Amino acid sequence: MRCIAEIVSRFDVVAIEEAREDLSALRLVLEALGDTWGLIATDVTRGRAGNSERLVFVFDTRRLKPSGLAGELVVAIEKETDVTATVLDRQFARTPYAVSFEAGAEESTWSKNLITLSDFNVNRGPLHDALISTGLTTPAELNDVPRTIFDEPSKRHFYDQIAWFQENGNRSVLTLEFLSAGSFDFVPLLQGSLTKTQLSWKNSDHYPLWVEFSV
Repeated sequence: MRCIAEIVSRFDVVAIEEAREDLSALRLVLEALGDTWGLIATDVTRGRAGNSERLVFVFDTRRLKPSGLAGELVVAIEKETDVTATVLDRQFARTPYAVSFEAGAEESTWSKNLITLSDFNVNRGPLHDALISTGLTTPAELNDVPRTIFDEPSKRHFYDQIAWFQENGNRSVLTLEFLSAGSFDFVPLLQGSLTKTQLSWKNSDHYPLWVEFSV
C-alpha cells in the first residue's frame, strides 16, 4: 500500500483502473497519502465483462479541486445515428468515466483541456490509427516504454495511452503547455523473491504512465 501511495504522491491527479468493489485497500492508500487527498469513484460494473471493477480518480486537494462535472459515457442507439443495434447492441462493459478539475487560475470551461487516458487494449496498427484519427495526440516519450511487467523487449504491447486534442478543426484544443511524459519501472525495487505474477497481484501488472503539463 505504501509503495503505491509513494508513487501516487508524486502527482496532482491520478486515474486508477481496476479498483474493485471492496475499497478497503484503496482507503488504506488514501490514509497513507494523508488528509489532503480526495477520491472520486464510479459505481461497480456488473456482469462478467465488468468484473466488479471501478474507475477511480485520486487527487491532491492542495493543488486542484473538482470543478463539479463528472459523468459516464452511455451510447444512445437512435434511428438518426450511423451506429445500428446490430453493430453495437449493448453498452460498454466499463463505461468511460470523465471528471473535470480546476487548478490555479485556469478557466472553468469544461469543453477545454480534455485528456484521455486508459488501458485501451490498443496496439500499433489499425486500432491505434483509429484512436488518433480524430486529432488525438500522444506524447512521443511514451512510444517506446513497456506497458506491462510481462512485456519483453522483442514483443511489447501498446495497451495504455494518454492523449489529448492538439489539432482538431474547430474544436477546442489543449491550452495547457505540455512539458514531459514517462513511466516508472517499479519491478527492480519491489520484486524481491516474488515472481512477476505474484508482484502483479500485490502491486500491478501495468507500469504507471504520467504526463506533466504547465498550468
